[in-house]
Amino acid sequence: MFLFNFRNHNKLNLSFSKNTNYIKGANAAGKTSVVEAVCTALNLKSFRQSQLKNLVNFDAHNFFIETNIMRNFYDYNDEYLYNIKFKYNNGSSVYENNKKITKVEDYIFNYPVLVYSPENEGLISENQEKKRKFLDKICFYTNKTHFNNLKNYNKLLRIKKGYLYHNNPDYRYLESLTESMYKFSDDIQKLRRDVVNKINSKISEFYNNVPGKIENFYFIYEPFLIDIEKITEEKAKKRVLSGAHLDRIYVFYRGKKYESFASFGQKKTFALCSLFTSVLIVEEFLNSGIIIILDDLEVGLDSSRINFFKELLGNNQTFITGVSNRYFKDAKNIAL
Repeated sequence: MFLFNFRNHNKLNLSFSKNTNYIKGANAAGKTSVVEAVCTALNLKSFRQSQLKNLVNFDAHNFFIETNIMRNFYDYNDEYLYNIKFKYNNGSSVYENNKKITKVEDYIFNYPVLVYSPENEGLISENQEKKRKFLDKICFYTNKTHFNNLKNYNKLLRIKKGYLYHNNPDYRYLESLTESMYKFSDDIQKLRRDVVNKINSKISEFYNNVPGKIENFYFIYEPFLIDIEKITEEKAKKRVLSGAHLDRIYVFYRGKKYESFASFGQKKTFALCSLFTSVLIVEEFLNSGIIIILDDLEVGLDSSRINFFKELLGNNQTFITGVSNRYFKDAKNIAL
């Protein structure tokens, strides 16, 4: 991989193993930036920032990422090499084997990546939007139409939000917008519910075996169904009060719904169990490998749990960041 003007890396050349890669270095050395670049090149966005312009080196106006990636297909036991170039300069473009990508959903679908990071803990995040985004990624990998359903729903949502700020917006037009949103919202919520059920049905395979036993937990998905009856209230409050963008996800644990946890180690264990459950679901559906990024994996976990999660990595290409590598002796060490 070659990075140019990405975060704090002016120029950086790295080579990776097809199995486990351990990226080590002192604080602020740019470890997370490397795995962020992997995610950005393949998912076309960062797991830390919503805006690509924030990934540009402080003294520059653009960035560039180039990498080669092997795609494997379990059905055929074959691997194929692809060259990826990602360019950002007041706008982004990506090239696969020198051909510009125009169908974003197909490109992202072909390079599945799942991430754990202290800044984005998936279904255990304290931010509901981050929970929804993680869930939507799993939904997308199991049903590609989810991408366009979200795209169309969010477009209508932006229109409706903007129109609600008008003085005395027309009820019939709002009703029409709401009805148009309904089908997309309904399809989104059906798939989200299905995927949460799949996660709940498999997650015990992981948490039952975690060292230092943890009690059973599962996820509760609460959809906000589209409600035309709320239009009058929406006009008064000037905001959209129902739909998939308001769905909520909770952990049910010890008889309660949780959004946050007192113990950092407990929260991280839950997050990693849900991540590896999601990896299993996606791999079973795609019948191909998936890239796993584990940022600051060892922080907050004891040695027995680190070794437990280490055994779950299998043959996946994995990127782990940390200060010093004490547990992953078979990994390729990359020092920054």
